[in-house]
Amino acid sequence: MVRSRLISLVVSVAIAPTALGAVPRNDHQVPAGTRLFIELRTPVASDESEPQDPVRGVLKSALTADGLELVPAGATVFGDVVDASPALRKNDRARLALRFTVLEHPQTGSRVPIRTEVLTFAVDAGKKKKGAEGAAAFSQVRLDAGADVSLSLREPFLVRIPRP
Repeated sequence: MVRSRLISLVVSVAIAPTALGAVPRNDHQVPAGTRLFIELRTPVASDESEPQDPVRGVLKSALTADGLELVPAGATVFGDVVDASPALRKNDRARLALRFTVLEHPQTGSRVPIRTEVLTFAVDAGKKKKGAEGAAAFSQVRLDAGADVSLSLREPFLVRIPRP
């Protein structure tokens, strides 16, 4: 049996508490399988990045459910490089793999752990470039700041929105 983790993201805390001290909230789940469209803010490359290097990006589009915006576009996503392997010989394949693990709301700064699929890029080394040596002699995977990537959530998370 597979159990899903539900994680809370508090979207706003600028509401007066009730008499019992708790702010009434509506809970909304962002389901596993939801696509995240991300613009990278950190450049990464198979020949320059190392596993566990931090990666940062921003959501290009809001996460919504039933017409309600749960997480706005511009939310920051944080993650890391999972694998970075340069092509060093003609028969090699350069490889770069990323994942994202934290989502931060742009207005409140609230953070929630997330679990995305690992996004992997690979390219054949190709012909050796004349006069070049090492990784510079072959094709590498490069994602510049501003590059667009998309990947899916592997687990759902919960967004808690204060009731008016």
